[in-house]
Formats: sequence, C-alpha cells, structure tokens
Amino acid sequence: MLDPYADNLVSIETLDSVVLVSMRGEWDLSVADQLCRTFGRISTKKDVVIDLRAVAFLDSTGLSHIMQLHRRLAFAGRRLETISTGIVKRLLAISALDRLVGISPERLSWIDSRRSGSRSALGVWG
Repeated sequence: MLDPYADNLVSIETLDSVVLVSMRGEWDLSVADQLCRTFGRISTKKDVVIDLRAVAFLDSTGLSHIMQLHRRLAFAGRRLETISTGIVKRLLAISALDRLVGISPERLSWIDSRRSGSRSALGVWG
C-alpha cells in the first residue's frame, strides 16, 4: 500500500539572519507529531520564515503548530513569517493568521534571491 504522506517533506536552512523552513505535501492530524518535532528543533535565535508554497493541504492542527511557533519566537523577541499561495494562503487569511505571520514583499524578494545563492542546510525530515 502506498503511503499518502510519503511526499511530506520539511527542510530547514539558514539564510544569513533567517531560518527558512520549506514544507511540501499534505499536513494534517496524522502527521502532527512530525510537524511538532520539526518545529521544536527550530532555534529562537533568528527570525523564521516558513515557505508553504508547495503544501497541498494544511488543517487546523498545522495552523495550531504555526501559531505555537509564532508565540515561542515572539517570546524570544523574534518574528515568524510565512510564504503561501492558493488554498493555504486563503486558510491563513480566513483564520487571520496572515496578519500575524504574513511576509513583506521585500522579505519575500530577499528570500527568493538568497535561495538561488549559497545556503546552509540544517536538516531534512520526511
């Protein structure tokens, strides 16, 4: 039997002063522990950007983990931002999380330009 979550992947890399978390696949209750462990490994010493553009599905459990990471970073004086499109962007807007973790056009442009350059991978969990 094929694993419907085999394509779920999270990578974490450092781009200068920002930790970039890139996610893909479907993120729901069945993979909540994986997401919790991954977000728990993220340092609060730098701002964090989560790239959700390759996420096909994100449920309320995923939103909750994003909110918890936002709170943990805010407590440390850091910022969480998200990059999203399509249904995930709409979900963030409906839940009003986009107001807390939205990304500025300048930061998005900077992230995209830095990704094509050098980067330091911290790990990949699937």
